[in-house]
Amino acid sequence: MVFVPRAADAGENDGVLLGLAYDRARGRSTFVVLDAVGLEPVASVELPVRVPAGFHGNWLPN
Repeated sequence: MVFVPRAADAGENDGVLLGLAYDRARGRSTFVVLDAVGLEPVASVELPVRVPAGFHGNWLPN
């Protein structure tokens, strides 16, 4: 997970966590956004393929 503050002057926990979750049964990944304080889901995007663990950089379709 990567922490992203809500603003440049935000408090220590005032922001969201961004990360990837993998569903082995379906063979797909989901991009998730969680509230940094309570870890409640804010948003998610199901991706059409699996994103490998440790993947860095940009992922864009052809």
